[in-house]
Amino acid sequence: MWFQIPMKWYNNVSSSEKYIHIWEEGKKHIRERSSISIKDNVYLDFGFHELFERIFKVHFPNQKSCYISGVRTEESPKRLMSLTSGLTYKDITWGKILNKKLEHYTFYPIYDWSYSDVWKYIFDNNIEYNRIYDELFRQGVGVTNMRISNLHHETAIQNLLLIQEIEPDTWNKVAERIDGVNAIKHLKDESFRCPDNLPHMFKSWKEYAFFLRDKLADDEDFVNKMNKIIKNSEKYMITNLVYVDFYKQIIKTILSQDFDFTKITNWMTSQYFNTVKKYVDGKITKQNIEINKKYNKYIKELL
Repeated sequence: MWFQIPMKWYNNVSSSEKYIHIWEEGKKHIRERSSISIKDNVYLDFGFHELFERIFKVHFPNQKSCYISGVRTEESPKRLMSLTSGLTYKDITWGKILNKKLEHYTFYPIYDWSYSDVWKYIFDNNIEYNRIYDELFRQGVGVTNMRISNLHHETAIQNLLLIQEIEPDTWNKVAERIDGVNAIKHLKDESFRCPDNLPHMFKSWKEYAFFLRDKLADDEDFVNKMNKIIKNSEKYMITNLVYVDFYKQIIKTILSQDFDFTKITNWMTSQYFNTVKKYVDGKITKQNIEINKKYNKYIKELL
């Protein structure tokens, strides 16, 4: 089933247009819709992750069904926790329950594969793959930063800097269709990258983060959610390193307009910060601390 349906989604490259309306009427599209695709949106107007559950409810309301997905835990600490800590179906942890009553699931059978496992499997079996990966490799992009997705996504913005060289025709269409793309190209990575050193005009990373929040983040819901995350995390800022890294993530969130808070969530579910969180909440013993201090930079600084 190929879905090319009109819906609203975040536009993380623009400071003036929060959303992009996919397949919007009257707009010149980057590609033409296929004659065999589903074009009517009878599911929802907004919400990519929620879309999968809605599709099953509409098309398979009385059938036990599942998606098979290629998500891997190597890409995200949050995924590792969610796919190894609880049962989804029978004795399987590597899945997600979409609707338990209707028995709708998503399973991730290669959840424990490394990127090298994936490429070895492709090579051994002579499988076709997206050749954009070759172009990214030629441009010197590291494996962990090779991402093929919508270019206005908060974790894929950096690829906008390469599209003009790799696919100039696509670049022209993207720049014409999506507000903010050309500005990102001219600003390069300074438009969404947190600086390594604190700018001299600020006394702290917190002050710098709040300055950007007040000047750049004009979406009320976005600001409210950010303020809530900051308030709930203040008690965990027990060392300078944790404090600096936390506010650097907040800065990245603002600069890339990460409305889903993907960056800060991934950082807060990392083994480093998660250990600090458990320590402050009294959920780990002194022995655990001694073990963790060998490899956890935050605990090492604390002790």
